[in-house]
Amino acid sequence: MADNPAVYNKVEKIIEKADVVRKRFADSKEKAISDAEELQQTIQDLEKQEKDIYSLYIMDEINVTAYEDIRAEADKKRQELATLQKKINDIDELLQYELRKVLSEYAKIQQQFNVEKEKQSADTKKQLEEAKEQFLQQVADISKEEYETYLLGSKIKDIMVDAGRDKRNYSDYYSPYITGYALAYGDKLNFGTTELSRVYQARNKNIGKSIY
Repeated sequence: MADNPAVYNKVEKIIEKADVVRKRFADSKEKAISDAEELQQTIQDLEKQEKDIYSLYIMDEINVTAYEDIRAEADKKRQELATLQKKINDIDELLQYELRKVLSEYAKIQQQFNVEKEKQSADTKKQLEEAKEQFLQQVADISKEEYETYLLGSKIKDIMVDAGRDKRNYSDYYSPYITGYALAYGDKLNFGTTELSRVYQARNKNIGKSIY
């Protein structure tokens, strides 16, 4: 966006900052989950040892100090796991908190950004309208021979009317794409057969008869 207003660069930097925040929290959560899984396995192993050593202590094969040591180590790991689980549970909420801080930076330039965005949108629509009109003219150029054939058929129908075979010629001399029943209408950025009809009418308004 080198040619765009400076505010666009500011918005891009804010988005980049948000992406960095998201990645840091995602990486932190992934690591915390992995560490918690490893810690759970360690605790399971320690609890098995704790139970085995307690049995030895009950049978007076070891003194109480050995049992208290393994129990203290297991308690420490359980506390570490509880801390990790709290971290995992808090990450999403803290991510929102940090992203709201990033959005507060955007709020300072939001109005300026919206103004520039509306200017760009208006300019783009104008260019699209011009391109659309050029396209309609090109379509009319491409179908020039079709129109000439269509015109021959319309004149034959005039002869049929004059000969009393038909009551009316419903063909439009201006365009094979008549505006009327069941035809698609376009808007500023979309075209329909009614708009092709308008192009033909503007080009061929001096040709001859019309049903209008």
